[in-house]
Amino acid sequence: MDHYEDNIQQFNDSLDRISDTPFYDVFYQIFLNHSKEISDKFKNTDFNKQKLMLKRSVAYVLNYYIYKKPSERLKKLAIMHSSKQLDIKPEMYDIWLDSIIEALSQCDPRFTKSVEAAWREVMQPGIEAKISTQKAKMPGKD
Repeated sequence: MDHYEDNIQQFNDSLDRISDTPFYDVFYQIFLNHSKEISDKFKNTDFNKQKLMLKRSVAYVLNYYIYKKPSERLKKLAIMHSSKQLDIKPEMYDIWLDSIIEALSQCDPRFTKSVEAAWREVMQPGIEAKISTQKAKMPGKD
């Protein structure tokens, strides 16, 4: 198994291990506590829907890692997060990913540095694709 396949395997195994844990609740607790700016973005949020959206986002990002091409769903998600809509700044994605890793460390009973590295390597290209899509769709915005 090569490094790429190993990343996918470790990522999927970890995802399976957290499926019956409060991972998504833990993630949002960590993420929202990071800053008032972030928590303000989630005022009046239906967190049952939001957790489902996060599950889908993880799947879209994994899909990007595998196929090296953003799906229409990933593109739509990027546009929704753009400055013209939800105004999610690029630096918030770093906090988002760090919050995912911290939640994993609490919820995945077999969390290791290797699992962390796999998650980061799988997630980062999709995050970068979202940021690129946001910038491409919003001329004149950084």
